[in-house]
Amino acid sequence: ATFWAGQRLVGREAAFAGAALLATTVLLGIEGGIAKTDGVLVGVTTLAMAALANARSGDRPGWRTALLFWSAIGLGVLIKGPVTPMVAGVSALTLVVWERKIAWLKPVLVWWGPILTGLIVLPWLISIQIATDGQFLRDALVGDLGPKLVSGHERHGGLPGYHLLVLPVVFFPATLFLIPGVGRVVAALRGDDNRMAGAARFLIAWAVPTWVLFELLPTKLPHYVLPLYPALALAAGWG
Repeated sequence: ATFWAGQRLVGREAAFAGAALLATTVLLGIEGGIAKTDGVLVGVTTLAMAALANARSGDRPGWRTALLFWSAIGLGVLIKGPVTPMVAGVSALTLVVWERKIAWLKPVLVWWGPILTGLIVLPWLISIQIATDGQFLRDALVGDLGPKLVSGHERHGGLPGYHLLVLPVVFFPATLFLIPGVGRVVAALRGDDNRMAGAARFLIAWAVPTWVLFELLPTKLPHYVLPLYPALALAAGWG
């Protein structure tokens, strides 16, 4: 998924380097190795973002792009609730506001997209509500999500800047190329190549706004920002 997104954004060689760097990072290796949901979550979230990158590519993406996007959103909800829709939604909204253009979203803004996501999510949601006598949503929102938004839930608190502080360790070895990658992103923003500038804006919109939200969230664990690592890895591969 990272390779596909990267080909649309930074070219084949940089995309391959970025995908390889992501695959060897400490955090993804741990999460995948112990078979946690977060390893799968980063996969489907990256598929959704790759579909958005494909929609921006200008190569007349067809209905398959929308199919992949809304399927990934649905699977992301099944895996871990609002994270995948949040990452994709915040990224798309940031780009629309930044560029003052919304036409590039047209390939994925199809009437049947939310219906498809609903068909993926609703059978499970109805079943789990029945199995828990209607308590699941209440427990998930009031017992789990709510405390995470207001305090360091289950003693997993941290000050803003926590994720940035642990990044050099958990993002290793891609950390070695992240500073050159940031340099390439900044250079692209300042350059005359509109395509590369658009790629830089996409990577920033993917990584930065949601990262800030997680830094402000009182509850912190290193894997919370894992769905944003593909954007950082592509920047590192670009570098």
